[in-house]
Amino acid sequence: MAGQLDKQHIFDKYVLPELAKYAYPDSRFGHDYRSFVPDFRDSSLAIDHVVKLPQYQSAKTILITPDNSLEKLRFRALQDGKQIVVATYGLRRGFVLLNPRKITEDNFEAASWLDGMEKPGIGRLLSLVQIQEEGILIDLFITGASAIGDDGIIMRQSPHNVDIQWLIARERGFISPKAQAVCVVHACQVIHKNAIKTDFAAESIVQYDFIVTPQKVLDFPDAPKFDKEASEKRIDSLNSDALHGIPPLQELAGIRAMEKIMRKSGFGLKEESQVSSPSAEERMAIDMVERLMRGYKA
Repeated sequence: MAGQLDKQHIFDKYVLPELAKYAYPDSRFGHDYRSFVPDFRDSSLAIDHVVKLPQYQSAKTILITPDNSLEKLRFRALQDGKQIVVATYGLRRGFVLLNPRKITEDNFEAASWLDGMEKPGIGRLLSLVQIQEEGILIDLFITGASAIGDDGIIMRQSPHNVDIQWLIARERGFISPKAQAVCVVHACQVIHKNAIKTDFAAESIVQYDFIVTPQKVLDFPDAPKFDKEASEKRIDSLNSDALHGIPPLQELAGIRAMEKIMRKSGFGLKEESQVSSPSAEERMAIDMVERLMRGYKA
């Protein structure tokens, strides 16, 4: 909790006064830049830098967070033939798949909008199971941020649970082990570490390979990433409030429970009489997934 308060203080002191000069308001939150990641003046120049990265040019599927500052990038990526995975706001409805081969070109711009991508004939809501079954593999991870250190470590995230998106994708294997992470921000959102005394490296989940601003690209070639096992441990450490507030985490809990049952049963190799019944906790997780899947199909 103290770390969160420190981050809020750092954002309010070092970022917010300058950000207010360059940021564009949101239709829902207005000028409350603590509640969302705004688009900003000259963000198109930052997008121009992103699309020149070799990692972008070679990527076939990109996870792009639903930040206002990345709307132009989502539009550009669809024009470039990239398949896009976008989390819904706060991960409340899971993920949306935007496939440029299944969206008419005149709908690309609407597909880049948060209130347009879920409309019929544009994006498609996907569960974690569907992402895996369809073999979707993310090649590049691009986010915005309220504030990021000049060492590539996020100081203050958007409300879209970016770390959880990364952890889930790593555990379930639908992000490439070679996928790199890019953070697009205004220059005033990059905090010089020597200006603050707090180090957030120990609690960080993603260290970004690139920070892209309208003026330049910062490259961190040795940025470490959590491996699959470490990601599983971080997910295990999340509290029950996070589980109940984020449907993909609920689905993940159910998937884990079903996989545990399958391991206990030897993947069907034992006689039915030898297979133990699901525990109450496992049954609850399975029921949770079944409810979520019905919601995705509705």
